[in-house]
Amino acid sequence: MGDVGLHLTASVGISIYPESGPASNLFDNAYKALAEAEKSGHGRIHIYETDILEHDYDELALYNGIHEAIERNEFEVYYQPIVEVETKEIVAAEALMRWKHPQYGFIPPNIFIPIMEKTGIIIDLGKYLLEEVLKQQKRWELFKFKQIQVSINMSLLEVEAEGFVDNIEKQLVHHQVDPQLIKFEITEDSAMSSEEQQVYTQLIALKKLGVGIALDDFGTGYTSFSYLKKFPADILKIDKTLVDYVLVNNEDQRIIKAMIELGHNLGMKIVVEGIENERMFDMIASYGCDYMQGYFFAKPLPVFEFQKLLRK
Repeated sequence: MGDVGLHLTASVGISIYPESGPASNLFDNAYKALAEAEKSGHGRIHIYETDILEHDYDELALYNGIHEAIERNEFEVYYQPIVEVETKEIVAAEALMRWKHPQYGFIPPNIFIPIMEKTGIIIDLGKYLLEEVLKQQKRWELFKFKQIQVSINMSLLEVEAEGFVDNIEKQLVHHQVDPQLIKFEITEDSAMSSEEQQVYTQLIALKKLGVGIALDDFGTGYTSFSYLKKFPADILKIDKTLVDYVLVNNEDQRIIKAMIELGHNLGMKIVVEGIENERMFDMIASYGCDYMQGYFFAKPLPVFEFQKLLRK
């Protein structure tokens, strides 16, 4: 019998402390993740995430607590670095909110953000986040830290709220921060789920202030090419769900290459999210993207830990 070629694939289950639960459950959760990876087909990787249903959150209590949480400074801004591919240096960061609840501890954003959007409190949180980021930018300037652009996520409710752009302009002037150091991110779904002209008008007004605009989670929605062509974005952020299996999925590789080329042809810089290891970095870098973001560089960090990265 002659030589027989075998084509092997591997399914991988991953659990990470503390995101996947307590250390004592890491092996069990890794096996659960492996089972999910095998369900998805050959050559898949699945990361175990704690089931939010395991937490007995009282939505009414969270809703009532959100009002006071902002006043009690229970929300904290975390920063995740964005790295320039060519130099591997931190050139920007994404500002992300974390809520340390007095009863539940850290509550995942996918729990409290939907509540805030349903109640409209997301508008107040957005103003709070903007002010905290501007204060921090001013501190970094005064203490001679490297000046980087910070991205702030904005919801559709915020964009449509009365006085949205006026408040941003007022805060930039009040804190004396260069508008070029601030960038606003809007998700592809949000950009397409409202009247295009209304969102477009608000974003153009933001651009006139001198701040940057990024289209986030690109590849998860249904943006038309005609809308994308006129969308006033400087940055296109390719969603991590398209990157998760890029090392083993040729189709994902082709899609990401095409997206990077499309963004560049439209005059945008490209950020690829979800970079988890050096192999991912090398592969995506070879496609010509401009910036990367992911746990390979750092997870979202409290400001004092993030500053240590800026000092390096």
